[in-house]
Amino acid sequence: MSSKRFISLIGVSLVAACFAQGQDSTAARKAAASALSSRQYNQALRDLEPLLKQHPRDPMLLTMRGVALDGLDRTTESLSSFDRALAIDPAFVPALKGAAQISYLRANPRALEYVKKLLAVMPANDVGNAMAGALSYQAHDCAAVITYFTLSNDQVYRDPKALDEFADCLLKQGQNDEALRVLLRGTQLHPERADLTYNLAVAQLRTHQPAEAIKTLTPLSNSNDSDLLNLLASAYVQTNQPDDAFRVLEKAIELKPTDQTNYLDLAILCLEHNQENRSVKAATAGIARIPKAASLYLIRGVAYAQLAQYDQAEKDFVDAAQLEPDQPHSVVAMSMLYSDRNQPDKEKALLTKQARHYS
Repeated sequence: MSSKRFISLIGVSLVAACFAQGQDSTAARKAAASALSSRQYNQALRDLEPLLKQHPRDPMLLTMRGVALDGLDRTTESLSSFDRALAIDPAFVPALKGAAQISYLRANPRALEYVKKLLAVMPANDVGNAMAGALSYQAHDCAAVITYFTLSNDQVYRDPKALDEFADCLLKQGQNDEALRVLLRGTQLHPERADLTYNLAVAQLRTHQPAEAIKTLTPLSNSNDSDLLNLLASAYVQTNQPDDAFRVLEKAIELKPTDQTNYLDLAILCLEHNQENRSVKAATAGIARIPKAASLYLIRGVAYAQLAQYDQAEKDFVDAAQLEPDQPHSVVAMSMLYSDRNQPDKEKALLTKQARHYS
């Protein structure tokens, strides 16, 4: 987690809040607050020690001590001091701010706990909600991510990573129209972020706008991102531009020759356009790079079958079945092949063997 994300919590910094309260108190409190403000953390601790002996249950003094300890990278002790303040007054806002901000910036495991405590007292705080959204994303809780980032209002738009997390969860939860709205604004605010552009194109495809996805991705088509090119190929397919899809997938393969997805998509596209020999070539190139890719053997077997090269098709189906014995696709393909070739004995033996495998 970047220490610069949502760093200004609740508008007023914690140290400034301590200093402001100190001005209405004794000279000793003023000295401690002044030391904190000037980042003289050891001096602040020395100033606070006698005050805490006199007032061990003063939540502000304990909060100031927590800030000073964190300034010395003594995070565990710092959070303990905030805990003591909150045990005395669970709704003491400076301690809630300090514990939430410091645990968040230090990637402490209790960060979400502290942020939730803060939001229980200040539920409409934009930055607190933004931090809760980012922490919920780390916890793989997309429902919470969407809730918190929505409540953060414009705060989420200030951080491109948060925007990416927000959109990712919206897409995963099937809220494609909302993801599209968020990403359109996000890419306007952060045009340099390719990850936001990619997710925008995903949202456009899911909302049946492939032509818009092409407009979104084309300016980045010269990048070295094979995933982006694969997505662009999908958009070309949906707009019935197969030649462009062929070209883009071939480029994606050049960029990432060990990714079976691009070989498979190219081989399938070739089959869909009655280019069986080209499909065989694409799958064969993939198998040469990824010899244990069962899906490539399977699709090449289908292409061979379309070319009436049944022996080669059968061999590929067998190889695919051996590579992934728990997957039924190869068995189904072989069964159909035997049926087409009028070989019922082989088909029966195959299906019987498969039935025994699952019994």
